[in-house]
Amino acid sequence: MLFCNVAYADTLLHDESPGNIITFSGMQWKILKQMPDGTTYLGLNSNDGNRAFDTDNTRWFDPSDSNNIGYYLNNTFYNSLSQKDFIQEHVWDFSNPVDGGTHNVTANVGLVSWNENTEFGQYFPTGFTAWSLIPVQTSISTTLVYYKASGGGMTSTNANTATIGVMPTLYIKSNTLIDNNKIVIGTSIPVTGVSLNTHNLTLQPGQSSQLTATVTPENAINKAVTWSSSNNSICTVDATGYVTAIAAGACTITVTTVDGGFTDECQVTVNPQPTGNKALLVITMTNGTEKEYDLSITEVNAFITWYNTSGSGTPYYMISKSYNIGPFVSRKDYIIFDKILTFEVMEYAN
Repeated sequence: MLFCNVAYADTLLHDESPGNIITFSGMQWKILKQMPDGTTYLGLNSNDGNRAFDTDNTRWFDPSDSNNIGYYLNNTFYNSLSQKDFIQEHVWDFSNPVDGGTHNVTANVGLVSWNENTEFGQYFPTGFTAWSLIPVQTSISTTLVYYKASGGGMTSTNANTATIGVMPTLYIKSNTLIDNNKIVIGTSIPVTGVSLNTHNLTLQPGQSSQLTATVTPENAINKAVTWSSSNNSICTVDATGYVTAIAAGACTITVTTVDGGFTDECQVTVNPQPTGNKALLVITMTNGTEKEYDLSITEVNAFITWYNTSGSGTPYYMISKSYNIGPFVSRKDYIIFDKILTFEVMEYAN
């Protein structure tokens, strides 16, 4: 399989490594994890400010409670983000590992969980404390919420404590692009299909032809394709779609998009070299131009027959040129009878 590389200036956020810092909505965020669905999990790389988890001392993360940090994050903070349309809504798990129950909520912005502190702790900024999603287990009557200490461990305090920092986390949608400065700039346009300029080729051994693939839509970001031949002993194809016939037979040339895996095919028939003598047909036109064709004797005889009956036949003769095809499917010359001054036939053994 051969790749045709297509360069594009911007890159997918999902291609960045965890731990890297990117700019989103004018703020610096650290990549915590690249998710299998193409989304990217980010954590703010600084303290958004100290505040209570809940001024009413409620231990649960609740975006619908105006006194709760969940409400602040999904209203005030969320609406302050200039690029909030790139945020993917997520189901946040704030189950306590000791309780064994399941607690979750759907929101746009969340906080780190207990497990995430262990998994991503190496990426978290240091020097300030930050609330987590996880309440202290319900078996403890005191309303406490765990928070990430400045040194990296987890400890707990009352939910209405106003001296703990906030490190929002969120998920960015798949196909989001960043520029060379790692600034989020837009959403990539995915590939929806690919088509070839022809789906049938007829060649002889040693002949070649250029296939052209058109990837749609035209403004897709990653338009790279790969080329392959079903039988390299019959015909080969290079990374640009240039097909070369090797031996008589049939094969299939397939183009595949890197983005999306869309395909199209061209059926190639390689005919055996004709047997028998051949000849050079040199035609001199009335304007002095000479046209030279390397043809089989059968083709030369067909031309002579047409020439001899031109008074009652078609006013032109078509000669198919099977050499120097280049990027074209075929090349044909149309010889006008009235423009022929003379012609010469030079036969040789094939």
